[in-house]
Amino acid sequence: MSDQETSAYRICGECDGRNPVESRVHALNRCVYCGNTEIMSGRFVPKAPPAQSVPAESAPPENKTLTLVELHQKHRIMVPPSGGIIGRHGDLDPQFFARCPHVSGTHCRLYITQGDWYVRDLGSMNHTYINGNRLGTEATKLTAKSILQIADVKFDIEII
Repeated sequence: MSDQETSAYRICGECDGRNPVESRVHALNRCVYCGNTEIMSGRFVPKAPPAQSVPAESAPPENKTLTLVELHQKHRIMVPPSGGIIGRHGDLDPQFFARCPHVSGTHCRLYITQGDWYVRDLGSMNHTYINGNRLGTEATKLTAKSILQIADVKFDIEII
C-alpha cells in the first residue's frame, strides 16, 4: 500500500488537490498544487478514498504515458496516469530527488487533462524550465522530445 493510500490529507477547495497532512507546505497552510491559502477549510480525509471514475474527456488514452529520462544518468521516471509531484518530498521518485539539493521539496506538479500532459511550477526556489524557457506558476503543456529542467536536473520527455 502506498503512503498516499495510508496517509491523511486535506482536499483543497480551489483545485481539489490532495494535500498530505504531514507535508511541510500543508504546515504552512497552503495547497501544494495551487497555493490556496485557505487549505485548512478544505475537507479532511483520514485516508485516500476508493478510486473515483474520471470523466471521459479527462481520462488519459490507454497509450499516452509520460516518462522522464534524466539526461546524464539516464534514470527513468514513469509518471502514473494520476500524475504527481516532483520534489525531494514529492510522490514521484523522491529518493532520486533527495540527492538533488537545488530541487525544492514540492517543486512542480505533472498531470494529464483531456489527453495532454502539463507541468506547473509550485513556486520553487530554483524554477522549472521547458527547453530553456523558465515557467511561471501557470500550467504549461508538455510535448515529446522537449527538455524539462527541474532546478539543475534535465530530463528528456517521452510521451508514448
